[in-house]
Amino acid sequence: MNQPLIQTGLRYGAVGALVFATSYIALAFVFQNPPMALPVPLHAIMLFAFIFGAAFELRSQQGKKLHFWQGGAVGFITYCLIAVGSSLTLYLLFEYNDQVLQMEKEARLLVASTNMEQINDYAGVEGFAQEKIEQIKSFGALNLAINNYLWTNLIIGLFLSIFVSFLLRKK
Repeated sequence: MNQPLIQTGLRYGAVGALVFATSYIALAFVFQNPPMALPVPLHAIMLFAFIFGAAFELRSQQGKKLHFWQGGAVGFITYCLIAVGSSLTLYLLFEYNDQVLQMEKEARLLVASTNMEQINDYAGVEGFAQEKIEQIKSFGALNLAINNYLWTNLIIGLFLSIFVSFLLRKK
């Protein structure tokens, strides 16, 4: 494969997925609840570093010229691999360590139950928070991994990729 765009995205995405997987596994042993131990801002900074690194390396390979679409494409490959890898790792942690799954559900239930009034006001529907609490109680490992972490990574990665592509584009 002689495609620097694809190779760079795959390389940075695979390394990023490995770093995220390793950090979640290590945090599972230390804190027992890895998703709560790795806050979203830190997660976004780590994701930004891998997307930026991939786009910067691609730009260097092409003689300091990077079109917006190239930065977006290499960023897409990178953040998709990281999102899938980290979500798969969390799924396996939740599936094979029931204590981690229960702690994650308890943390989400605590947030939802202490903010019931704000959730109802924000949604504009009375009883909306109670419905969400019931949904959280029925969450399984796959539901948490896909609906919460995979989509969160993809959305954050999309915006970061656009930002990096704009930042490094050819002038």
